[in-house]
Amino acid sequence: MAKERARNAGGSAHAILPRKGIMRSVLMVFFCVLPGLFPLSGCTHNNEGQIFRADLSGEVETVDPQFATGADAQMVIYNIFEGLLVQDNNGEILPGAAASYALSADGLTYTFQLRQGLFWGGDEEIPLTAHDFVFAFRRLFMPSAPSPYASDYSMIKNARVVLQGQLPVSSLGVTAADDNTVVFRLEYQSDFFLELLTASAAMPCNEAFFDETRGRYGLDRGYVLSNGPFGITLWDNSMFQLRKNERYVSDLPVTAQGVNLYMGRTNLMEEFDNGRADLVEVSHEQLEEMEKKRASITPCDKTVWCIVFNLDSEIWGEALLRQGLAYTLPRDLISGELPDHLTPTAVFVPPTLQLVERSYRDLAGSRSPLGVDPVEGRRLYDLGVRYLELNSQPAAALIVPDSGSHYWNMSLAQQNWQRYLNAYFSLEEVTTEELEERFQSRDFEMMLMSFTPSTPGVDSLLGKFSSHSGQNYCGYHNPRFDAALSGAQSDTTVVGAAQDYWQAEAMLLGDAVVIPVYYETSYYALSKGVSGIQISPFAGRIYFKYASK
Repeated sequence: MAKERARNAGGSAHAILPRKGIMRSVLMVFFCVLPGLFPLSGCTHNNEGQIFRADLSGEVETVDPQFATGADAQMVIYNIFEGLLVQDNNGEILPGAAASYALSADGLTYTFQLRQGLFWGGDEEIPLTAHDFVFAFRRLFMPSAPSPYASDYSMIKNARVVLQGQLPVSSLGVTAADDNTVVFRLEYQSDFFLELLTASAAMPCNEAFFDETRGRYGLDRGYVLSNGPFGITLWDNSMFQLRKNERYVSDLPVTAQGVNLYMGRTNLMEEFDNGRADLVEVSHEQLEEMEKKRASITPCDKTVWCIVFNLDSEIWGEALLRQGLAYTLPRDLISGELPDHLTPTAVFVPPTLQLVERSYRDLAGSRSPLGVDPVEGRRLYDLGVRYLELNSQPAAALIVPDSGSHYWNMSLAQQNWQRYLNAYFSLEEVTTEELEERFQSRDFEMMLMSFTPSTPGVDSLLGKFSSHSGQNYCGYHNPRFDAALSGAQSDTTVVGAAQDYWQAEAMLLGDAVVIPVYYETSYYALSKGVSGIQISPFAGRIYFKYASK
């Protein structure tokens, strides 16, 4: 049984651009890694018995790579699974389970050769094959229960029609030529496809094991079969215990012996100070104290905070009202009150996101279609009230997280809206966990919500608002927005893709589906002497494979 087995377009020509670290202009690519890129076992440290400790922000319900969306679940997944490719904290694409790949002359067919001697972790010696990757991708596109990540892979041949149930999943353009060869056929060229193969949704799944779990795949330790550098040896309400997977094959050795990821510990700074955590996320106010303790500090510019709306709401489904609020958001007042780790913004996509090796924000600019204009804001807001035939001003609670300065910042918006729109909104504070739960269950009218990209690609944020996305919790449905995203994904030039993405972002902003407020820089502190933990600005990508102390 599973528990016993798993203890553990047009005619013009365009240049094909290189992805960072992998040249696509050649037909066959063999991966190599410089020996000095990561710390090697035995070079400067003796890591025998070294266990690293960190904390998760809450409980994890599932570690199913094709369906788990939370950052905590992603942290576990990236350490126990591995896809064909991996991505480091600098955005470099490196070999994972693949030894090499070939790209067809038309840029539409990728053929990956797996490494030799790959096995799933656990007590039994179960070979990892190309069929495990094929099954994983078919799971993404099951029409009865599609993955929230399915729309990210719409460039795969037949992806859209399979998702709509017009063709069987066997028609998807992902096949196994033999046990060691995975073939992807695309509808159109995509400069972002290799990057997407590093994401959790592209990690393998063994079909026989999955069937044995009878619908409980990824829900506890006995229902997880992993292939990454670590396996789960304990999963209860208090922690994940990850230990080195002895069957794991890689160019570079796993230097850490294991990781304990705790859940429910309350005073994380105390745990860090007393040596019971090697890594902790710290606030801007705690930076000076951490530096005095000679902790290593890693900043991550990764998050955008926006006011978002439930578009199924009878009131806030009306764009005129939302636009009125956008035009009267007092960014100048809020900016004057912000701590250093918060940066005001009128646009959605953070500056960390890239198109190939260029900053998307440098290409698209940072000017929103909706500026600050209280007169225009009042005009639109009054139009919305009259259009809905409301007898009084609409009232709602703006839900905000109970941490940091968010409540104070939104109280400034609250005062401005009352001044210029004669509109009153109450503020409702909730925990970060409740904020996320209510957003995903669509139990809100308006809230201040954070968005963190899962990959360096622009689509990892804008794609959440596609009509086809399982993460479209605002309920935004705009065929022109969908078409712009599709155009960006299929455009073979960076400038063309940037123009398409900006067209989509401008629609999101112009429709006031999101009202951006500020970017947030997060900080991680590593204990003195700890090195090799890879911290990426993208959701859940904290990687312990090369950790040492």
